[in-house]
Amino acid sequence: MRHIYDKYRLSESLGPNPDEKAVREDKHAFIKQVLSNLHIVKCMDAVEFNMAVRSLASFFKTHKSIGLVVIDGIHFIEN
Repeated sequence: MRHIYDKYRLSESLGPNPDEKAVREDKHAFIKQVLSNLHIVKCMDAVEFNMAVRSLASFFKTHKSIGLVVIDGIHFIEN
């Protein structure tokens, strides 16, 4: 995240010659924003995994800005 922040020069939105405290607070706000859009569903067995996969449709209806879904636990699929 820090690489992206620096690569796109997001600190320039603070204006000319920002002090170090303002840049640090802006980086913290950027990281909080990124992490607030991270959703994790832990599945400990096949039943929980199946319920999580089946509930994805309703999750996508309420969270329309999802761009990537990563599912870890394919070994939990039954059959």
